[in-house]
Amino acid sequence: MMMKITLTTIAALILSLTTQAQDLIVTTKNDSINCKVTKIKADHIYFTYVHKGEVRHTLMPLSQVRHRQNDYYATSVIPLDAKAIHKYTKFRIAVHGGYSQMVAKTASSVPNNLKSYIDELKSGSHFGAEASYFFSESWGAGLNFSLFNTSNVSNSLMRSDDLSVTFIGPNVSTRYSSPNEKHTFLLGLALGYLGYHNNVVETSSYKLTGSTFGSTLAFMYDLRLSKSLALGAQFSYIAGSLTSLTASNGTTSITHKLEKEEYESLNRIDLSLGLRFRL
Repeated sequence: MMMKITLTTIAALILSLTTQAQDLIVTTKNDSINCKVTKIKADHIYFTYVHKGEVRHTLMPLSQVRHRQNDYYATSVIPLDAKAIHKYTKFRIAVHGGYSQMVAKTASSVPNNLKSYIDELKSGSHFGAEASYFFSESWGAGLNFSLFNTSNVSNSLMRSDDLSVTFIGPNVSTRYSSPNEKHTFLLGLALGYLGYHNNVVETSSYKLTGSTFGSTLAFMYDLRLSKSLALGAQFSYIAGSLTSLTASNGTTSITHKLEKEEYESLNRIDLSLGLRFRL
């Protein structure tokens, strides 16, 4: 009898060492999550769980947690070597396009007959692309590109403009995904080159060019359609100001340094839709 009790006790001890109790999170939407809470910090709870056979590490705002109970499940479904098999999307490639609006006010020095024409040049379209590598589930870095186009023609003014603004530069981004990774929210910041190019035709044709340091702040949302594809919506704010412009007619070029009150603002808002490729 003593031998049986001893063997039973040892077996139970071995079993307890090879299994881990697991926690329960109940969300405000009444979803129950079988997980292991790793830490609670500030306004978020961090936890590990299994989704479609893969171990995932994520976080959730505490405001979305209705109830939490430690060691609710006697046996863990998370392997002891969870860190070794943990997977998350490391590459995110995005392509998008949509509507753009330049936000700077038209300078008071612009003649009245030109103001409405210039205002119409402030709206246009854009195309953008982004490639990012995520070195953790929450943080990544990569490269941004965007091209803004707008044009206008006025017979009464005998003038036409074909304007484009190009941005390219490195980015850093952070992301948060819902527990099932159906919804992903991202915030990105990019710094780099902002180039201005305008083909102008009046009594003669000439080109206006310039470049400056630019920045892009983007708020992004991805709706997963499949394991490797998502539909994305994005709001971006691009900022930069030209302090000089170069006019060229093909034979001669003149660079004009602008006074502070003459700085050409390239600030604009982009609203876009596109596809995200998750690798």
